[in-house]
Parts: sequence; C-alpha cells; structure tokens
Amino acid sequence: MKKTVLLSLLTLLASSAYAVENCSDEQRNMHDDNLHLMTQKIVYGPIKTIKTVNYSSAHIGSSLDSKTLKMAFLPCGELESYQSESKWFLNGELNSSLKRTIQRKPTYQMVNLISLGQPVQNMESKFTFEQDPSGKISAVKTQDQAGKDYTVTAKYNNGKIDSTKGFSEGMEVFYQYSYDDQGRLAAIHGNSGRDTRQFTYDSDGFFQKETRTIKIDTDEITTIIECLETDKYGNCLTETVTNSHSSQSAPLIETFKYQYQYY
Repeated sequence: MKKTVLLSLLTLLASSAYAVENCSDEQRNMHDDNLHLMTQKIVYGPIKTIKTVNYSSAHIGSSLDSKTLKMAFLPCGELESYQSESKWFLNGELNSSLKRTIQRKPTYQMVNLISLGQPVQNMESKFTFEQDPSGKISAVKTQDQAGKDYTVTAKYNNGKIDSTKGFSEGMEVFYQYSYDDQGRLAAIHGNSGRDTRQFTYDSDGFFQKETRTIKIDTDEITTIIECLETDKYGNCLTETVTNSHSSQSAPLIETFKYQYQYY
C-alpha cells in the first residue's frame, strides 16, 4: 500500500515538473509581455500564485488605508486570474475604494469598480484584451460612459512589444518601448514625452526599480517602485512605492510585502 502511494506521488511530481519544463521560452516571454500589458508587473520563474501579506503607508493618508493583491498563474506563466482592492479612509470612515479583476472568459477582461463618497457612487469600466492566433495581446478595447468604443493596438518587433497606439476613453495614446542589450525592458516613452518610465535591474539581472514621471500642464507626478528584497527566483518580497507631486511637500510612501507559491 505504501509503495503504491509513493509511486503515485512520484508520478504526480514528475508529471508536474515535466509540465513546467516543457514550457518554451517563447511561451513564457509571450505570457510575460501579456502580463505587463494588463497589470504592469514583472515576474520570474514558475509562479503559481502571488498575494500581498502586508501593506503600510506613511506621511499622507490614513493608517486604515489598505491594499490587497491576489494573482494566479497556469504552469507556463499564463495569467489565470487577478484580484486587487484598495480602500482609502477619511476621518475614520471609508471614503473611496477601487476593485479590479481580470478573468479570461474566453478572452481576458478587466473590470474596474470605483466607489466614491457618501452616499456611495459607483463607476465601472471594462477593458477587453484581444489576442492574435499566437496568443499575444493585439488590442485593448473599452467603452466610455456614453457607450462609444475605443481601441489601443499593440505592435511587436522581434517578438517583443514595440509600441501601443490608439484611443482610450476618448484620449489619444502612444507609447514606445525600448530594451537594453540583454533584451530587458529599459524604458517606455509616451504621449509626446509627457509620460516616461525607466526600468533598472540588479546585478543578477532582476527587476530593481521603475521610475515614472507624468507631466500635466505645470505639474509633475513621480512614482518610484523599488524592490528591496527578492526571493531565489528574483521576485520581489518587499516593495516600496513612492508617489510625489510637485505641489505637495510630503510624498506618499507605500510598502508592500508579497508571498509566492511555485510549481
């Protein structure tokens, strides 16, 4: 009996390992690109799940503010589901919240639900991510509150995202991607230089920092996402997000701690 159980367990482990090892680099890279287009996340290795285990903020906001994230992946790195929720408090009472979900049914669809004020007013937006026959995301479609359709298309070069261009909720968007000598995402420049994102990596080649600057008239908003600690796969365990506004003296500093499961 024990021998039968042991053989069954070894067979299961072997088949799981084969499923992960059988994934091609091309598949994984495609799923990584799709993930970044949908969630702006950079991840590594045979991830099964990601979730936040701690969140805190400093300088601006309430100590009651909270943010949670849960993500699940299929064995070759394809996003299976995404759930995030942010809550902001004012004078001890819930002031606003944002819930975001991504599901594939059969195409990927993102739903954002924003709740504001008292009494609560809800606003919902939906984004559909269309994929080409190879599985790459080729277009992002949405509607404004009046029901008008908008589309942003993704262009690829040598298997990597080259640019995204189109209209989203009535605004024209164009983003150009560039890569370093190792093929890692180095920068994204958008909207005639008014929106720039720079990416840097540690000595092992894993994501370390993203700096984003958005210019609106005379105002400038800077967001710095920095990984302070990684696991053996290079995924971030402790992350800080610093949001600075040119018209505010103190930044909002958020700290996230993540937990990972692997195949």
